[in-house]
Amino acid sequence: MVALLRGLYDAVALITVMVFLSIWYHWEAEKNQLIAKIELCFTCALFIYGFLQCFHAPGMLVLLFEVQCAFITVSTYISGFFMYKHKHLYDFWHPIGLNLVPALWALLVATIDCYLWSESCAATGQHHLLAGNMDYNVIVERVLFIGTQFSILYTSMYSPAEAATPRA
Repeated sequence: MVALLRGLYDAVALITVMVFLSIWYHWEAEKNQLIAKIELCFTCALFIYGFLQCFHAPGMLVLLFEVQCAFITVSTYISGFFMYKHKHLYDFWHPIGLNLVPALWALLVATIDCYLWSESCAATGQHHLLAGNMDYNVIVERVLFIGTQFSILYTSMYSPAEAATPRA
């Protein structure tokens, strides 16, 4: 809602689709793997969006918080592959690192950061990390393209049978 009020329509679109898919997936008792794969693509896109917003943090404290959120999210996601044998660890860390922290991160971006595609976005913030003669729009397009290709490749690596295998 905050993003919508501030005019961050790109964030609103990503968050809305991701939340809808997540609710749908959990409504079906986590059985529909096609929905899970599509949700993962949107989750990866939202992560990339949040990461790109780090380059436009309006201050060093905000930048540190956003980078820390990115680190916690990635660390939890990667460690989830190693925690499947320890269900109690996974059940504890998954909601924190993959639900709570990304939600706080998205709220911070929606509250403080600028509309990513605007020309004025490059001029915001004292600690703009992409200063200089770099073309910001080209960088954003390349990062989003690479991230989208990665998420499609990653989600296509697993068959529904492998993804549906219950954790021990």
